[in-house]
Amino acid sequence: EETTYIVKEVGTRAVVNLNNTVIALNAPDTLAGGFSEAYGINDNNQVVGYGTTQFTSETLQTSIDECADEDSRGDRPIESCLSSIIGSFSSSVSAFAQLRGLIWQLDDQGQVIETQQLGILFEPEADDTKNYSSQALAINDNGIAVGISNGLYIEDDVNVVRNFGVIFNQNDIINLT
Repeated sequence: EETTYIVKEVGTRAVVNLNNTVIALNAPDTLAGGFSEAYGINDNNQVVGYGTTQFTSETLQTSIDECADEDSRGDRPIESCLSSIIGSFSSSVSAFAQLRGLIWQLDDQGQVIETQQLGILFEPEADDTKNYSSQALAINDNGIAVGISNGLYIEDDVNVVRNFGVIFNQNDIINLT
């Protein structure tokens, strides 16, 4: 009896429809297919959203390595093993990766010619291993985006991470709250 496997190559991938052509917008870090979402586009073919910029989970890398090992995965095809990993990690990607707002610049044919990574409102300490995120949600025709970013809020002399509304203008991140 033959077994058919249905596999998933990515968790979530942003796409844009430009001139009736669907274009995939990959995340900067494509481990396990990467994860990206898009929210808006302007008249200059700049698309905003967010994506994985760095996977930080040793568990994810170990799982991928085990898929590559025939003894670990058994009779299962490597594609099916990887698909299972993608499915299990995609529902909680923020726990396993750094996520940053992105601006994908497309040319008139719909090719991605540049992917700009947007930052967060603060610079984490060098030994900080937590995952932080930002998202770009809309962009005007001047290339100024709005979205959200993790930032620090001091509460009872303790730094607490919160989401803040922000403007992304070139390399500047402006807190709106």
